[in-house]
Amino acid sequence: MSRDPEVVIAIDAGSSAIRVLGAQVTLDGGLELLTFGQSASLGIKRGLVDDVDEASYAIRTALEDAGLEARLNNAVVVAGITGKHIKSFSTMGEVKVGRNDGMITEKDVTKARDAARAFAVDTGAWMLHNVPGGLRVDGYRCRRSPIGMQGSTTHAETHIVTANQESVEALRRASQMAGIDVDAFLSGAVSASRAVVSRSEFEMGVVHLDIGAGTTDATGYFENALLHTSSIPVGGNQLANDIATALNTSFAVGEGVLHDHGAAYSKGDALQEEITIPCYGMSGYRRFRRAYLIEVVRLRMAELFQLGWAAAMGSWPQQQRPASLVISGGVAALPGIAELATEVLGVVARVGESGDDAILLREEEPLLELRGPAYASILGLLRTYRDPNFGPVRRRQLEQSGGSRLLAQLQGLRA
Repeated sequence: MSRDPEVVIAIDAGSSAIRVLGAQVTLDGGLELLTFGQSASLGIKRGLVDDVDEASYAIRTALEDAGLEARLNNAVVVAGITGKHIKSFSTMGEVKVGRNDGMITEKDVTKARDAARAFAVDTGAWMLHNVPGGLRVDGYRCRRSPIGMQGSTTHAETHIVTANQESVEALRRASQMAGIDVDAFLSGAVSASRAVVSRSEFEMGVVHLDIGAGTTDATGYFENALLHTSSIPVGGNQLANDIATALNTSFAVGEGVLHDHGAAYSKGDALQEEITIPCYGMSGYRRFRRAYLIEVVRLRMAELFQLGWAAAMGSWPQQQRPASLVISGGVAALPGIAELATEVLGVVARVGESGDDAILLREEEPLLELRGPAYASILGLLRTYRDPNFGPVRRRQLEQSGGSRLLAQLQGLRA
């Protein structure tokens, strides 16, 4: 019988930061966070590795910050991947009920699941997830297990998420040059959603947007089934660029203004606050009211919400509508972002944060909290890897070849 690894290391290679997180698998099957490190991102633009050498340096720096660079031999490594190349689609498997009396058995359901999973992806595509969806009997959706029901045909739905193989290999090469071999790749969009969306939201219907520096990753769920996964090549960097253009200043100044004064929604006296910045290409300074800055941010964020919402709704069942929107990623820290989303989309929106298990402890004392929306993707990678439905397609092969992992690895992580 195969055993799960004692140590799992997650790598989130984003457009603004590279983050790594090590965790121990506990006896009850949970995860205990052990170590965290990060570095400024290099060689990665809009979720894609465009310079392997620079990306490898950034990954190695993050590993060193976490104290992991020399302790990788016995850990399983999972990496998140995003970018506009991410695609998803749903398939349906169909089998005739085997029993003469028409009673559906577990064997019928298994065969239908296998038929749905057997769908071949396009050449050049790397399968990231093969997620089981809903079940139908004679065309009617089942809200519970159909085993024991009467029918003639069983249908099983599956949602498949793929990435461009060249993009996956580029990230693999960068990681190898940094001294680490990636065992499994996961969708950053799917992983982030598994960290911050609640069970009731998955059931009622939810769109999740993870807005990072270079991309906005979108997922959609209804009745606990994954319906949509995609990545839009627009994020916080575009916001900073918009501000720089509107204020006729540099990107660096625009980024600083966004960080220090940016907001997606505000009222009252805050709109009259005056901000002073250096002029671009000349001596002197420029002064403007915060209301102007917020309007620039609102226009871009409204477009982002509409793009992400429209992408997810393209896969939604007819006559249905998501009950809510959950927002995560570094841009989700903008004040008023949930209020703007509600105004633009007319739906209940909130900023997603992880639970109490997103705390790194040292000697039973909190050392670092990773509950904020910016850490949804890195935490989600660990949780998704452990999920039998959402974990990597090749997980079974990894477990069979990896065997048991050494507990001695933990001593190095705790040092």
